[in-house]
Amino acid sequence: IHSHKEIKLLVLYKPLLLKGYTCFLECYPIAYLKKEPFNYKSELNIRIASIKDLSFILYHYNLLEESEIQKIISMNHLYIGYKKNIPVGFIGLHLEGSMGLLYILEEYKGNGYGTELEMFLVNHLLFKNKIPFGQLETENNHSIFLQKKLGFTFSTEKQFGLNPIYNEFRFIISYRIIFESDLY
Repeated sequence: IHSHKEIKLLVLYKPLLLKGYTCFLECYPIAYLKKEPFNYKSELNIRIASIKDLSFILYHYNLLEESEIQKIISMNHLYIGYKKNIPVGFIGLHLEGSMGLLYILEEYKGNGYGTELEMFLVNHLLFKNKIPFGQLETENNHSIFLQKKLGFTFSTEKQFGLNPIYNEFRFIISYRIIFESDLY
């Protein structure tokens, strides 16, 4: 996203439900609309993931297909946070550019590493003159709390992932910003 005008988030939901599609994912669209980067003391050494990290990522993250994670790694859009050369978690960008893939290993939760990884990625995107955005599953209370704490703006509308053609609709429905003109 390159413009604040693109942040108007609308839902292409009701017309498709009337055509027999079912909802499998309900999300809050969010965006970081502030222009100033975070100022924080880094506890982690954050590095771009490589294909050598694929098995580590796949072991801990099962929400995407292996081929999609490989593509994200090849685009240099996945970052791993290390504490004393030990990986504690990761974050990245989905193929369409939304923030996500945030995961902190269980034994390192509660140390602020998720917050630091998120601030790192926001700063990285701001540096590239992009507006950080993403989608939060409506039942992911930890992530909702984190995004609110960091000052993300939540859309008043929700986005929905719809079946039956998940792979074809994923980028159109649940991750693409839908404009009112697309509804008609």
